[in-house]
Amino acid sequence: MKKKILISIFVTAFTLVSCGTPPPANTYITPQQINEPTIEDIAPVFETQIERVNNCDGTNPTYNVSYKTIEAQKASFEVSVGAGGLVTGTPIPTALEVQLEAKITAALAKDYGLTSEKNHDLTLDNVQGTFLEHIITWKVTRVKGLFEVIYGDGIAQVGFEKIANVELYNRTSKSLGCESNAANESTSSAVLETTPPPTLQAQSTPFPSSGLRWEQEAAQVPASGSTFSWELTAGQVLFLSGGQIRINGTYCGDDANQICILLFQATRSQTVFVEALIPKNNWYGISSTLTQDEALLDKESQFWSPPNCISGCQKATVLYFTDGQFVNKTTLTP
Repeated sequence: MKKKILISIFVTAFTLVSCGTPPPANTYITPQQINEPTIEDIAPVFETQIERVNNCDGTNPTYNVSYKTIEAQKASFEVSVGAGGLVTGTPIPTALEVQLEAKITAALAKDYGLTSEKNHDLTLDNVQGTFLEHIITWKVTRVKGLFEVIYGDGIAQVGFEKIANVELYNRTSKSLGCESNAANESTSSAVLETTPPPTLQAQSTPFPSSGLRWEQEAAQVPASGSTFSWELTAGQVLFLSGGQIRINGTYCGDDANQICILLFQATRSQTVFVEALIPKNNWYGISSTLTQDEALLDKESQFWSPPNCISGCQKATVLYFTDGQFVNKTTLTP
């Protein structure tokens, strides 16, 4: 009799324990509904990538680099309120992650016009007999937000962070000299700068990167003040655009429907000074491969589109200079 009672108690206890065991954490349960993501923050930051390329012996005429970051552009997720098998502070199931990732991509494309780019490649041109430091600035748009995932037992909240878009913002190069101690090295490094984006002016003239045609290029210069200067070497062409320009007594400006263009040809090394610039309103590029007319042709189609002259310019006044001397002025229309 005693044996029967003991066995009965053991079986009952085992049954109770087995019935009370919860399912493994993060077991995938199909949600009843996944609400559209709420975007809580979307803002650009700037990453500066430094590439030093040794072509003193002519073995590295071109050098390919990609956008570098410690993160993939795949979103990261974190459960802040658990439900439906999702546990706070633990990863979400892969099947749910795929669904949320697709909703983020669709929302960014629809509401912000942002399309995720999985990589960004750039080819750096290096003249034989040079050791160059290339400074590349990427504009990286990061987004944070929240999902509500509805289950039968409650509403889970899942936060996310994602790199939404990457753009080339600026690229410059400078010579380190083949005689330097560092000429035996070819190194690269990346630094993240969490600075806010520059404030755009109404007539700002941002032009997209043009690859190897331009050795240096930058938008929204100068950051402050009304003067800017460049160091040119023999054979280089400076292209400068903006709302107003004065160089060596020659002036262009005072017309809201006009874009001013400077094409400066250098036949020797020299410093070029330009005055009367509107801060953060100008784009420039420097090329050793383009003529003045080729440089103009490369950019002309963009004069007539927004945000140049707010809604697109109605004319372009082009100033031609060679070694500081005025050569010609022409007017272009769409």
